[in-house]
Amino acid sequence: MNLNKCFFGGNITRDIEIKSTQSGKSVAKFGIAINNKWVGQDGEKREETTFVDLEAWGKAAENIARFFSKGKPIFVEARAKMDEWQDKETGQKRSKMKFVVESFQFCGGDRKDDGKASGEIEVKPSGVGRTSRKPIAEPPAMNPDDIPF
Repeated sequence: MNLNKCFFGGNITRDIEIKSTQSGKSVAKFGIAINNKWVGQDGEKREETTFVDLEAWGKAAENIARFFSKGKPIFVEARAKMDEWQDKETGQKRSKMKFVVESFQFCGGDRKDDGKASGEIEVKPSGVGRTSRKPIAEPPAMNPDDIPF
């Protein structure tokens, strides 16, 4: 069995870089920061931030670049992809894990070009031209008994 599916919710860390391929397809590159807070065994509050590099293609890339900017929250469904290249200076093989956005959701109502209430999110699956409104919902909690391995 093969499964390559990731869900991330976080804040955009930098301005979205959008370009077009020679064939005219849009690609957007951006990063998000995901904050994790917990209380340690010593009772001290702790926080850790994970940075994730993302890439979106086509209409999803155009919509992300249009509606999002640095600091805005986003929820994405993505797949992992390993980029590999040869370092020009050292000649060594290099690699980096990144994630390709398959769909995304707006979180809250504080978006550029829009004044919708914070009780709504807009769903724009990549490659699909429709939009639907749904109330904000937490991603489902994972139950370790539901994991098939």
